Amino acid sequence: MDFEKDFRHYFGVDDKFIADLKEIWRLVGDGMDGLLDTFYDFIRADPELSRFFRDEAQMAHAKAKQIKHWEQLFTSGFSHAYHDSARRVGTVHFEIGLPNLYFMSMYTRGARMIVAALTSQGGLFRGRYSHLVPTAVAAVMIDCEAVSYAFTQCQSRMREAALDKLGQVIEEFSLGRLEARVESPFPERYEGNRRAFNDMADRIQSVFSGVSDNAADVQHLTQQVSRLAEDLSERAQGQAAAVEESNAAVSELSTSLRDNADSFNRAINASSGNVSAAEGGITAADRAYEAMERIKSGFSDIARITGDIEEISFQTNLLALNASVEAARAGEAGKGFAVVATEVASLAKRAAELTENIRNMVERSSSVVDEGSVLFGQTKDTLRRIRESAETASSEIRSAVEAATEQTLTIEEVKKALDSIDTVTQNNAAIAAQVAESCETLEARADGLARPFDAFNADAARKAGQRAA
Repeated sequence: MDFEKDFRHYFGVDDKFIADLKEIWRLVGDGMDGLLDTFYDFIRADPELSRFFRDEAQMAHAKAKQIKHWEQLFTSGFSHAYHDSARRVGTVHFEIGLPNLYFMSMYTRGARMIVAALTSQGGLFRGRYSHLVPTAVAAVMIDCEAVSYAFTQCQSRMREAALDKLGQVIEEFSLGRLEARVESPFPERYEGNRRAFNDMADRIQSVFSGVSDNAADVQHLTQQVSRLAEDLSERAQGQAAAVEESNAAVSELSTSLRDNADSFNRAINASSGNVSAAEGGITAADRAYEAMERIKSGFSDIARITGDIEEISFQTNLLALNASVEAARAGEAGKGFAVVATEVASLAKRAAELTENIRNMVERSSSVVDEGSVLFGQTKDTLRRIRESAETASSEIRSAVEAATEQTLTIEEVKKALDSIDTVTQNNAAIAAQVAESCETLEARADGLARPFDAFNADAARKAGQRAA
């Protein structure tokens, strides 16, 4: 249905009708603000109506919009602008959840105000425009229909959106996706349907999950029966070979224990030798370290002596310098003494140079000795760790010898195990009993597997019967 196109035909809208509407607005338009004061006074006094407005400002805004909309109704000749305005009004009414009773009663009051303005003998027009009343009433009815049409269109879109979502989930159900749900909340008026559908889906999924679990249990129990049967057969076949294998195991274990005992003794001897060698190395390292310390002490003495020699050389050099000065004062008589002083100074200088060389050599040798002392200390630490490792190894080997002794005792227990072969036959009997019990459980599970489907089919049959009735 094309409302904008069809309403003119069904409401009898023609040029005269449109002209009368414009005449009505010319008469009442300027006074519409005052007429609506009474209208909104009624709304303020009614708690159910006033709750749709936050405050006076919003009510004043709604009043201005209503006057603008009615101006479009009476003056636009039902143009696209009017229909857009009617759609906005209907959409707002839908979004705020305005009940149809409130909407129609308010439009009735509005129509009565317009009719009263046109027909009242004591009013502004003194009843001269009573012939316009049918047109005014028809206009109000047209506007009610236009707004209601927009309201129902919003309802339809919401309903179609909800049905589309339900259809999508139902289609997923048909494809086997039982976990599909309508997750997005519906508008309040359809939310109950969404929850009811999801609850139904939960129940359906629960039924099929139960069936799946029972099927898995049946499969597991079937596998158990199969394994038990195979085990029973293997045990029967293994009885004959058990004695031979046990005797062979006892012989191998005895030989292995003897070999282990010999190996352990050799290892203990080797570890003891390692400990002794490590202790000897530690003693030698201690003696070498002490010798290095004595060498360092000798180098210290040499350094002290070279220092004394340097001091003597320095003093001798000073004396030779003084002697040269005195020889110069003596003139010709002191020439021989000056030559001696020069030789003495030269000897003192050579002594100082040799002393410097000795000190440098002592310092280099002392550095080498220090490095050797460090290396001997590290060697001693390494030997100490070797000794500790050897002692630990000896301890572990002794523990292994004790374990070997315990293994010897275990041989006797292994022999006793040969006597348990008779018990295998008894175990076979017990396994046979378990097989019988598993078969009974399998039968019960199979019955439980069908039970959820029986309940589901019963519900379906009951509903089919109700539809037939």
